[in-house]
Amino acid sequence: MYLGGKARHSKEIVNVILRLSKNKTTWVEPFVGAGNVISKVPKHMLIYGSDSDSDLIALLQYVQQGGVLPNTVTNDCYKAVKANPDHFSKHFVGFVSIGCSFGGKKWGGFARGLTHKGHPRNYAIEARNKLMAMDLTNIQFSHKTYTEVSINETSIVYCDPPYFGTTGYKTKFDSDSFWEWAEKCAKVADVYVSEYNAPPGWECIWEKETASLSGKASAGKRATEKLFRLNKQEMAL
Repeated sequence: MYLGGKARHSKEIVNVILRLSKNKTTWVEPFVGAGNVISKVPKHMLIYGSDSDSDLIALLQYVQQGGVLPNTVTNDCYKAVKANPDHFSKHFVGFVSIGCSFGGKKWGGFARGLTHKGHPRNYAIEARNKLMAMDLTNIQFSHKTYTEVSINETSIVYCDPPYFGTTGYKTKFDSDSFWEWAEKCAKVADVYVSEYNAPPGWECIWEKETASLSGKASAGKRATEKLFRLNKQEMAL
């Protein structure tokens, strides 16, 4: 459903992090996206998920509260919501703009395609089923930027920011500022970042080959997605 979503590797990512941060009791996720990773976090933890996209947060809260999503969204409906988003509920805008867009990129164009049997795909029902199958209990969702999240020494901070050099998001993401913030947070909490590359001092603790998000005409291209953690021993030298 979502650009850069971690559906296939979400459980593995959570398990790797929890093995390395056994004594932490709080999970903080400032780029919650479609909720693929945060939905796999054990429910005995305090779990906080946030995102700068208010429509996305409204959608996750709606599903969490038992709301039912539509089975179909037509191209005409997609255009109508895009033209006048204020005329619709925020959760519906989030569902249409992301779940029914090409590649899950917000307003990236109405998603079209064929199944392996050659039939038209129903992206709306695919997104609906995926969202409604996730376990979102015990998660506190909020609309805020990554710099606004609260952390302490009990926190695991998992970040899945827009990847540097990949297809553009609506607002240009400042990767340099993000990494500066992440390093400051790592002095207090355990910080993990999903990316293709990281600045010096960040060590790769997990990697997996995945589809490329380069945004170029690169069908079939692969990239190695990685999970990084700051080497605090190096930082102390």
